[in-house]
Order: sequence, then structure tokens, then C-alpha cells
Amino acid sequence: MSGWSPFVAAIWTMGQLAWPAMALGAVIVLGAMLVRDRRLLLFLLSLALSEALLFAAGLFERSLDDSTWPTLIFLGGQSVLLVWLARLAKGERGAVILAALCFIYAVIASAVAGMGFTGDWL
Repeated sequence: MSGWSPFVAAIWTMGQLAWPAMALGAVIVLGAMLVRDRRLLLFLLSLALSEALLFAAGLFERSLDDSTWPTLIFLGGQSVLLVWLARLAKGERGAVILAALCFIYAVIASAVAGMGFTGDWL
């Protein structure tokens, strides 16, 4: 059977329509961060490091037998960075929530990168 089922085509179409809304939301959030407190923009460093780990996992796919240590070192570094950034923002509620969300993203990124480094996908 070739072609897409209507269900898959509907999901793909909705995903394509959601990108502009997500981009607009990101621009609004970044604008609010610029107006309220520019120190909150430093949290983008955590997201960039997570993306860099995923990029490295894509480059070095199936190069490790065990990805425990690289992911633990990455998560340790992320936790130190995020605690420092939250303290830099003087413990504001928004900064703490942002740190928690960035750490959740880092955990998911390290899990996906670990699968990429070893080539063992779920």
C-alpha cells in the first residue's frame, strides 16, 4: 500500500500549520524577556547546549558502546549552569520555572543523544 493514510496526512498538515504559531509564541516570549529582565535571555545558553549535544550525537552516531558518562556529565553541567542562572536572577519565580523547563529539556535531549551515541533506539 503506497501513499499516506488520511490520519497521517491530517497530523502532518496540523504540524505544518502549528509552526508559524509556535514561532510567533517564541518571538512574543523573547520580547517579553527583553522588556522584563535581560538576564533571563541567558537561559537560551542552556537550550543551545542541549541542541549542541544533539548535534554531536548526530555526528557521532553509533560511536559509543555506553553513553552513561557523557550524558551524566552533560546533565551535571546543565544543573550547575541552571542553578547559577537562577541565582543570578535572584531567585525570581519566572527564573526558577524557566530553569526547571530548561532542565526537563536537557534530560530529554540527553536521553535522545544517548540513544544516538549508542545506536540503540526505542
